[in-house]
Amino acid sequence: MDKSQFCYRSELLAWVNELLELKVDKMDQCSNGAIYLQLIDTVFQDKVPFVRIKWNSTLEYEHLYNYKLLESVFKECNIDKHIPVEKLVRGKYQDHLEFLQWMKGFVESRLDKNFKYNPQYKRVYGILKLLLFNNRQVNIANVKSLLPKWAWSDSINAEYISTINNAIQMETGVYTKNTVIPSHSSPYTQHYFTKSPLNRKQYITDDSTDILETDRSFKLDSMSTLNESATETESVYTNKEDKPSNYFNKNFQSPTNSFQHFNQLIKQQSEEITNLKKQLKDSKMECQISNLSKEFYYNKLRQIEILCQKNQGKSVDTKQLLNIMYANN
Repeated sequence: MDKSQFCYRSELLAWVNELLELKVDKMDQCSNGAIYLQLIDTVFQDKVPFVRIKWNSTLEYEHLYNYKLLESVFKECNIDKHIPVEKLVRGKYQDHLEFLQWMKGFVESRLDKNFKYNPQYKRVYGILKLLLFNNRQVNIANVKSLLPKWAWSDSINAEYISTINNAIQMETGVYTKNTVIPSHSSPYTQHYFTKSPLNRKQYITDDSTDILETDRSFKLDSMSTLNESATETESVYTNKEDKPSNYFNKNFQSPTNSFQHFNQLIKQQSEEITNLKKQLKDSKMECQISNLSKEFYYNKLRQIEILCQKNQGKSVDTKQLLNIMYANN
């Protein structure tokens, strides 16, 4: 039997704090799922999109977003483990104790001891990408607002943020003088920022437009090529001195070059299809989270409505209203 199953709360939290450079002192601080996502990242590098992690989520429907992300990472990494999402989002001690015990055993059995993992860099890196994507200013205040207290460190200063920001600018293609880029920059972000900053948001959100534009441009290129070939053929055949065999030998590409060209086109289209499928999956997850958020606040309004109806025009106890408004379930 795995020794991690006999680990107690204090031992588990100490292990998490040491591995991820955190200041967690309560088991329910794991309830938002962000810690579990980074624990998996220590084993499967760059499989976890840090830009999408909600570190400072406090409500159940916000936690659910992180757990849905964790499920997708488990599936991508072929981790055969059921995640009791409905139990974990409620933050109950025993549920998180058991899941963290399993997580410790899983990570320790696969962790590369020789690899120097930089957990704080990965967290701040993801947050800076999120700020840049949303056109928000990159500064200490905004970074701190997106991290909980147990994930914040005094070593995250202006110079530290500037260094990571320069790394992102380099990967975006905006080169600046004397830019410093750490050696452990994420390949995930290199792929993510290969497009220009102006087109990045459109690439992610406007799926249908990208498909139509790609298809339209491909068709136009093909038609123009055919028209040009037809025009050249007609002009050549009007000259009686030229023979058809000379024209074909002179103007047409070899089969090898044609195959290489079309193979390259197929490869590009396949990559676009893969990216679009991933975007569709992300959109479905966003839609599900939005529906949960809507139901969450609708239920609160319904409870307030019932409370007002019971009082029938009389004054409503403010304490009862506040209890409904700030309840987490």
